[in-house]
Amino acid sequence: MFFNSYFSTVRERLLQQSTSNNKPKISPSVFYDKPVMDSMFCWPVDSEEIRQLIYNLKIPKSPGYDNIGASLIKETVEGLVRPRAYIYNISVETGIFPENLKIAKVIPTYKR
Repeated sequence: MFFNSYFSTVRERLLQQSTSNNKPKISPSVFYDKPVMDSMFCWPVDSEEIRQLIYNLKIPKSPGYDNIGASLIKETVEGLVRPRAYIYNISVETGIFPENLKIAKVIPTYKR
């Protein structure tokens, strides 16, 4: 009981300490500043970075929810790099991600 009563009265005790010695009361807003809207930064990607990621895909991997395998992506790499870099950069810049990029196909593999 002592443990619970100690922690449940911390706020009141801090407020009493802050009002003694003619100090103003502590407001919760004192502990946080204005929110930082630009607190996350991702470097823009370029076509070469996308190209390297595609070349490093493993061929035997299963296709995604759209049934497009890594081998087909590797075969069409030159037509994909610029649009993919553009979509990624615009998505990060605006904070709006296409719904199709939010979908994953997860298939559990059971051990014997």
